[in-house]
Parts: sequence; structure tokens; C-alpha cells
Amino acid sequence: MPFNPHYTYLLVDLGALIFPLLLSFDYKVAFHKRWPALFLGIFPVAAFFILWDSWFTHLGIWEFSDHYTLGWRIIGLPIEEWLFFLVVPYACVFVYECLKAYTGQRTKFSQAPKVASFIGILLLIIAGEHLFRAYTVSAMG
Repeated sequence: MPFNPHYTYLLVDLGALIFPLLLSFDYKVAFHKRWPALFLGIFPVAAFFILWDSWFTHLGIWEFSDHYTLGWRIIGLPIEEWLFFLVVPYACVFVYECLKAYTGQRTKFSQAPKVASFIGILLLIIAGEHLFRAYTVSAMG
């Protein structure tokens, strides 16, 4: 049976989610206990980026191929894109919590403000170099 490409984006979402979700019940990390606070943080950020994504799709700045999605769309975005904004933050925070749990380190980011400032300045420079590219300037500015 040949692979159906319409499942591609969904499989990417599921691939990013499956291990973090299954391992969320690990006794040392106990990530499932943090779900209420996590989703309280994820939902407003996801809402912002979903609206942004929808607007840019409407403007034609980017698009989503029906060849690699199931074709179900809400406000112009495939359902897989909606899932992306839940799955990826979930997986990222899960990895962070695992690192804390298994290395025994609590957050010690004394260099974080310097690194964040450097990255911010770098992104502003890149945005300035691409003022006439709507996506680049909006994402990096």
C-alpha cells in the first residue's frame, strides 16, 4: 500500500507529540501535573500565531498545500497547522522539564539576558536587511 501524502503534516505533528506525551507520566518528570499551567500559557500564544498565520495566508504571503494536508481548514488554516501550535510548544517545554529533572539543575540562566539581547539585535539587523519581505520583517522584527 503506497503512502498517502495527505497525512504528511499530520504525521509530523504526531511524531513531535508521541514521545513527549507518553513520557509525560514518567515519575521523575511528572509533566502531566503541569498540564493546567502549561495549556494556560500555550493557548493565548497559539491564538496569536494562528491569527497571524491566517492573516498571512489570506494575504498570500504563504500557503499550505492540500497535497500534504487532510484538507480540513478553519479560518483558512489546515487543522494540522492548528495542532502544530499546540504540539511544538508542548514538546519544547517537555524537553526543558526533562533536562531539569534529570540533570538536577534548576534554572540558572545568568547569561540569558545577554544571549537574548544578542539574538534580538541580530534579528533586528536581519529584519532591516529584508524590509520588503513581509514574512521576514514581521517574524524577525
